[in-house]
Amino acid sequence: MLKKTSFLVLLLLLLSAPIAHAHVVKTHDGEEVRCETATYAQDELLLDGDRTIPRERVKELFFEMPKTAPAVPKEAEAREISQDIQEILQQAQEQVQQYPDADGIVLLDDGEYVLNEDGTNRYRYHFRGLILKEEKKKEWSDQSYHFDEKRERMKLLWARTIRPSGEVVPLDPVTVKISDPAGGGVYFGKGKVFSYTLPETDVGCIVEYLYEREEFDPFDKEMFFPRFYFQAYEPVRRSRMTVTIPNTKTLNYKAYRMPEGKETPRIIPGESATTYVWELTDVEPLIPEPSMPSYTAVVPSVEASLFENWDYIFDWLTRLQERRIQITPEIEQAVRDITADAADQEEKVARIYHFIQQTIRYISIKGSIGSGWSGHEAFYTLQNKYGDCIDKSILFTTMLNVLGVESEPIIILTNRAGAADRTIPSMRGNHAITLVHLNGRDFYLDATSTSHRYPAFRADDHGVTTINALKREIGFIDLPEPEQNRRTYTLSVRILPNGDAETEYASAYVGDYEARVRGFYMVRKESDHERMLANMVSSFSPDATLKDYALQNVYDISKPFSIGLSYILRDYVVEAGDLRIFAIPGAEMDFSETTLPERKYDIAYDTGFEMIHNVTITVPETYRVKYLPSEIHLETPYATYRASYTAENDTTLVFRDDFRRTKRVVPVRDYAEYKSFLRKVSKYSKEQLFFSVE
Repeated sequence: MLKKTSFLVLLLLLLSAPIAHAHVVKTHDGEEVRCETATYAQDELLLDGDRTIPRERVKELFFEMPKTAPAVPKEAEAREISQDIQEILQQAQEQVQQYPDADGIVLLDDGEYVLNEDGTNRYRYHFRGLILKEEKKKEWSDQSYHFDEKRERMKLLWARTIRPSGEVVPLDPVTVKISDPAGGGVYFGKGKVFSYTLPETDVGCIVEYLYEREEFDPFDKEMFFPRFYFQAYEPVRRSRMTVTIPNTKTLNYKAYRMPEGKETPRIIPGESATTYVWELTDVEPLIPEPSMPSYTAVVPSVEASLFENWDYIFDWLTRLQERRIQITPEIEQAVRDITADAADQEEKVARIYHFIQQTIRYISIKGSIGSGWSGHEAFYTLQNKYGDCIDKSILFTTMLNVLGVESEPIIILTNRAGAADRTIPSMRGNHAITLVHLNGRDFYLDATSTSHRYPAFRADDHGVTTINALKREIGFIDLPEPEQNRRTYTLSVRILPNGDAETEYASAYVGDYEARVRGFYMVRKESDHERMLANMVSSFSPDATLKDYALQNVYDISKPFSIGLSYILRDYVVEAGDLRIFAIPGAEMDFSETTLPERKYDIAYDTGFEMIHNVTITVPETYRVKYLPSEIHLETPYATYRASYTAENDTTLVFRDDFRRTKRVVPVRDYAEYKSFLRKVSKYSKEQLFFSVE
């Protein structure tokens, strides 16, 4: 039967003339038909005048009003609408015809940077967007920006909503708010929040605003770092970046992923200043793909700076950091207490690492660029028992200095936040960690995590460039070897004559993966652990029973974390005549990153890893092997896989495999090869074992 709502739609069609909006007709057998006109007559729907669908096939019919562009008014009506609004409506209509399925369309994306001779500067941003779906309404209607009122001024020059009819609804300036940032959590800003809401927005409306951020008291008059991105998740009709600087300055810039011929700006010389303009038109929307790099790492962009090299930034950061890395009697005493009975320097470093991880709470309280980039004094962080990434790194370096261990605080941009090649010297970073020099080797530690066991550190720190001001170096963090991020699963599976599978399970971990699993259980109540493990076991087989479990060293991050389970899988063996069939529980692998026939973007992981299964299977004496998968060995430049089944005797089989991923990024050019590799791995991991019964 038709739904009640569908019947109502058909009834309305019966009583009304065809409507020139797009419609979607869905049938009971799953077909979906798009049309411009739909007319109901004689128990049939007539679509676009040339196709009919019997009424009984129609499940639902939808009016796609959001897809309708704001129509350009007729000439009689246009006399009351200004020329600029008519042009905007015309642009919107053209864009909807080109992108009928978009959630919204960015008609204008315009950023303008202006640097004055005295170092003050301003940024103006002009946005115009057509709302085509309900979820886009809130995103584009509500705007807010954090700013430092001691150094910056925010102005909303104007804002308005343009209705499909052409009516313009301006934003009332009195509705603009300046408020304190929301407190709580782990971040407490000391600036203000500038916010406003576009008036009377709805699907089909165009929102438009122009705001200005003026830096009237720069923290450093030589630091000016324009950066702009030219693509969005919606189609963009026009995107432009403009930079104007005094003729006494030199702009160093680099374009990333810009179309050919668009890398170089249009340069407009002036009497006292020079303007640089980059512009793209008709930019396709960014379509997300599984496991793709972050937004800033894939879209066209331009980054600029006044600096030719890193000397100025190194000098500035060094002055700030050296003042904060000062050993005090309190810090010395803390180091002595923490390392009192440690066997060697390695253990002392590990103890200090774990102390800062678990004793210094992660809370960010910032009031200036200095504290934001170079943290607070080490003593302040130790005394208050809280700090953010740079605070922890400064304290860590200071405490290691007490031991005579050389180290430096390091600025990075995490691999989930983008990619910084450091060609253009700038203050681009979102995190701070520590570079340690010990026993002839250099390695990184990240004291912001509460679950990483020394010497492991967060995976989003891997494979990124670094700023080391104290050493005056730009560096790179290599991926740890796969065995440094290993998970090993050891199972003993006993198949019973009734088809049940009794299983003893043990998992051991090293590196970032250990921290992730440990952290999962650390933040849950102990009373919930059994339920969570029972759920894990049930994922191997619907009719599974957890008999016993043990979690080792959940809260002691100085020791290895492990899981031990004892469970039974009811009716695990499939009976097919005289055949018995089953697969290794929990060994199956799937890879969502290879679901697309082709990719536009690279595959980007956090890091590499190794995963090993060691499984011993004991079967009843009446079983005889009919089929075991052959040994397999697969290799690519990015990962390898080895696996084998061997029969040790008539009742004992052993399965071993080893998956190693050695690279973080798989380029698009190698996607087909990598996809083929992962599909072979997935297929093998799901292979079934066949036995006959005597």
